[in-house]
Amino acid sequence: MSPRTIASALAILSLAACSIGYTDAPRTDLVDPGGLISVRADEIALANAHPTGVARPIPMLCLSSCTMYLALDAACLRPGTRLGFHGPAWDGVGLMNQEDADKWAGVMADHYPASIRALYWETMRHSQEITIVQGDDLVRDGIIPACKG
Repeated sequence: MSPRTIASALAILSLAACSIGYTDAPRTDLVDPGGLISVRADEIALANAHPTGVARPIPMLCLSSCTMYLALDAACLRPGTRLGFHGPAWDGVGLMNQEDADKWAGVMADHYPASIRALYWETMRHSQEITIVQGDDLVRDGIIPACKG
């Protein structure tokens, strides 16, 4: 399957499955394929501006812009969570040019803890292949806390 086909399929899945809007309830999705980076950034900014004190579990399979949830103040990871990273390519209408891809890669990177940001910026942003990171490793390394309960 070509990178263009994969990017198109991810975009269609993202638009179909992405829920837009802020809620006080913690996310309990099992799978989040991602979505538009700008929408996700706005959602995270709003959630962090209105803290609830409630843990926000990151979806068990969190792909693409979903990984930006690592920036939530109350983010936590459940055992077995997998996060999939790749470079931006789809702007909701078509494939991005390099200048826009670099801009949105920067927005994504700004939502990651320092160790993930460095890895994303050096390697993951340049590929449409999804790189899976095990959430258990992030918890073990003290990067993101485990969900309680």
